[in-house]
Amino acid sequence: MKTIIFLLTILIFFTCDAFAGNPAPYTEEAYRKIESITKDNLIEHDENLSKEERARKPVELMRSIFEQAGYDYDDTITKVVDDMRNHPERIPNNPESVPTMIYVGIHLMMSNCDYLQVDCLKFFPSDTAESIRWLLENTEFSF
Repeated sequence: MKTIIFLLTILIFFTCDAFAGNPAPYTEEAYRKIESITKDNLIEHDENLSKEERARKPVELMRSIFEQAGYDYDDTITKVVDDMRNHPERIPNNPESVPTMIYVGIHLMMSNCDYLQVDCLKFFPSDTAESIRWLLENTEFSF
């Protein structure tokens, strides 16, 4: 009996670990899951935080939200931008999609960073930062 419980524990651990670290798929289910978690995790404005902490907080929150949904935020950004660059046909033509969430979220986040005068790219691994740089340089966004 102990052996079965041990094996089930290991199976659950590896199954959960297999989902964490994966980019979010472009499915409606993934979008709804992330959106639902996002609604429960809004950021409260705190003037007592430094500008850098106020800029870093949304990045950390998005990482946490994606992790709770079983995905990796940085890997999702990299995947979406890679598809925008090399496989645009993979991007769903739907405003309620993971790529749209990433596209809009990155632009809003970076707009906030510009306002706070903080280089938010330093909060990301170099490959993700490069993807974000490409996204900002090659897409238009207006409020």
